[in-house]
Amino acid sequence: MLIVQTAFLGDQILTTPFIRAVKRIFPDSLLAYLTTPVGAEAVANNPNIDEYIIFDKHGRDKGITSLFSIAKQLRKKKFNTAFLPHRSFRSGLLVYLAGIPERIGYKSAAGSIFYTKRVTRDTRKNEALRIMQLLTVFGLEMDNLPLPELFPSDKDISIAQNFIQTYSLSGKRIVGFAPGSVWRTKRYPEKSYVELGRLLIGSSPVDALVIVGGEQDYSLCKRIASGIGKNAFVFAKAGSILATFALMKNFVFLVSNDSAPGHIASAAGIPVVSIFGPTVPEFGFAPIGEKNIVVQAEDLPCRPCAPHGGMHCPKGHFLCMNSITPEKIFYLIEKNLLKNL
Repeated sequence: MLIVQTAFLGDQILTTPFIRAVKRIFPDSLLAYLTTPVGAEAVANNPNIDEYIIFDKHGRDKGITSLFSIAKQLRKKKFNTAFLPHRSFRSGLLVYLAGIPERIGYKSAAGSIFYTKRVTRDTRKNEALRIMQLLTVFGLEMDNLPLPELFPSDKDISIAQNFIQTYSLSGKRIVGFAPGSVWRTKRYPEKSYVELGRLLIGSSPVDALVIVGGEQDYSLCKRIASGIGKNAFVFAKAGSILATFALMKNFVFLVSNDSAPGHIASAAGIPVVSIFGPTVPEFGFAPIGEKNIVVQAEDLPCRPCAPHGGMHCPKGHFLCMNSITPEKIFYLIEKNLLKNL
């Protein structure tokens, strides 16, 4: 069996419950996972995956020639079933060219013409449950919202532990900030993160703040930590996605934009304070968890403005983020999360 998932990092993490379910339902089948280099990093060490196939669609495998080459590789492996949680035309064409006899995806997908079985994608559900809907072709219904899961290596765990020891954070009440996003309008303003950080350090039982992100977020994280001052630290170049996950297990909660770190925190089992600006939770990508908090601007007629946000506010005012004050977020945190620390 083959799962094809070449979407963004958050989608990769939300696919992990589906990976687990497929392996449990078909325990004797070899399960391969075709994904991007970032996706392979996120789901590495997963005991339910027997084989990883890397499709670097924006790099070395870009273009139609590489698509045919990978399809040829897949054909040799003689997969009998392909699941397509990513709704792209390219993914559908790939499994069709690979000659996989059973190709399962969504009716609404751009590549649905290439599928042999199609299911309705329920836009009212969380993305993790929407992916689970692919199993309905076998008469299986999944209603319980499943938590994602990640599997750090010993090296990832060691990196996280070394960070904790280096900054004497063992036993401290640590809060994480995740200020980055591929989409610029999804980022809560830098100065607002600084103000929120000062409130948490100065007016609450929080001992330390750790600002996390990818290497591309390092400068942003560094500026926020510098603005907050004492007891603010940066973990943006120190390790991988899974090292970040291992580090988050030491946090009491995470404050995040509508982006992948929120889903990493869900897998780590900690509450997430999610800040939604141009997007809305109803899109199905709010982190999963009972104690999570969603913060968003209410009654703005221009929200939501795009499925993924965008690089610039189309109205020019960016009220969806600018109208959310650090004081409002701190009040919600204090009311719901800090009282038990």
